[in-house]
Amino acid sequence: MNLLITGSTPSQRETVINQLMERLEEPIGGLRRAKITPVTHELEDVENGETTHVAGTDEETGPQVEQKHIDVERLSDTAQAAIDDAIRKGRVIVIDTIGKVEMHSSTFREAVRDAFRGSEDVIAFVDDQYVDMYDEEGRVINIDGQTPEEATRAILKKINEQDV
Repeated sequence: MNLLITGSTPSQRETVINQLMERLEEPIGGLRRAKITPVTHELEDVENGETTHVAGTDEETGPQVEQKHIDVERLSDTAQAAIDDAIRKGRVIVIDTIGKVEMHSSTFREAVRDAFRGSEDVIAFVDDQYVDMYDEEGRVINIDGQTPEEATRAILKKINEQDV
């Protein structure tokens, strides 16, 4: 089942992702935000734990979000490799986050579409402004007002309903 999760703060999202990774029985792959600060943006390959710096105040070129310039090529390569690998291996795919930085990469956007169309289960955290771009790809769940534990249980329930 493809799920698009909205309405969470970054700290909630991190907690929910960690809880999902601990509780899901199936192998997991994909991409998540590893380190986000005012000066850096790093992504992590969920399966192997490798992190990649994709944006920061130390970058001198590329599109800019807040004070950070984005290395679109590095972002594209990282996203495509992690998502393609998860599709190929039949993993549950986690995508954190479809957000402002990530959307500067057409390769990222294509990899996300490939995940929705090539995988049985995708759990994508989506910034509210991008939900309309992907809402036909899966079920939208808004976790505003929920604790991370409640959100994790709700997501797992939706996944388990599909498996029955």
